[in-house]
Amino acid sequence: MPASPVRTVGAEASVPASAPLVARTEPAAPLPRQTALVEPPAPPVPAVAAPSAQTIAAHSIVTTSAASPATSASNAGPAPTMARVDPGVTSIAAPAAPVAPPATNEIESLFAAFVENYERGRVDVFADLFDVDAETNLRQGRPAIRGEYDELFRLSQWRKMQLTRVNWKRVGNRAVAKGEVTVRIGWRDGREVEQRLALDMELVRRDGRVVIARLSQQPRP
Repeated sequence: MPASPVRTVGAEASVPASAPLVARTEPAAPLPRQTALVEPPAPPVPAVAAPSAQTIAAHSIVTTSAASPATSASNAGPAPTMARVDPGVTSIAAPAAPVAPPATNEIESLFAAFVENYERGRVDVFADLFDVDAETNLRQGRPAIRGEYDELFRLSQWRKMQLTRVNWKRVGNRAVAKGEVTVRIGWRDGREVEQRLALDMELVRRDGRVVIARLSQQPRP
């Protein structure tokens, strides 16, 4: 939170010239000759002028912040200037650390989860392997991809997937995988199909885990 501006107050304030320094007293009446001498009256007590609010504030700053003895107003130097904080200035955050690219074991774990959840028809877990704004051949965004595979899982009785000749490389903070995937699907109406597809997949790290940012599958002859 930005600090409020600090008001600088002078180190000392002079007493107005009109303020009395000594109390005025009336002279004592002469004593009669026949009266014994008594002790002379006590000397007049100097009057103390009531300090102004400015004087109190100056004294408070000097006693709490100054390390050297107080000096008189005649030879005192200029009061130290206190730092002024601009409330409109905000601190600059340090730059975020670069995101590490997917590691080999993370890529292998994602491929294993991709095949397993596809074959078992776990649509929620399967869709969670994709980034929130991931792209596939026909869909973009995790909800749309989930809807696409939910229809496939409901209309098919069983599914088999095999990844072959998959190679991957790191490009910046991403990993790009290319290879071939063979899928076999048994539809609920009794039909069975088999397809060989060229696989092109892009993986990124989001919130500490590796997800699919892009998935392209093109039929092979």
